[in-house]
Amino acid sequence: MNLSSKAIKPVGIFDGTTALSFKQEISQALTDQAGVIIVNFQDVSFIDSSGLGALVAAQKIIKSEGKKLIFCGFNAQVKMIFELTNLDRAFEIFPTLDAVHNHLQSP
Repeated sequence: MNLSSKAIKPVGIFDGTTALSFKQEISQALTDQAGVIIVNFQDVSFIDSSGLGALVAAQKIIKSEGKKLIFCGFNAQVKMIFELTNLDRAFEIFPTLDAVHNHLQSP
């Protein structure tokens, strides 16, 4: 899979306030013609319902554009929230950024 990618790396608590700047970054990535948008959660300590809502909304927009959204770098707490809400089944999630790059470079 050889698509151009754009990485977004939120920091701290991913909530309603953070979600606003996240939406702007998603819009910019789509404007930049990124085929794959990678969100690296390595530096995110917690995500609330507003943050989850922003991710679901972003997924809908990105899919409607024929692009892909991939997540990586979840800590144990963020991973647990995704599992409890079953969102781990709705998104492509990888343990690390390297794992994402390996996946994208595979045929």
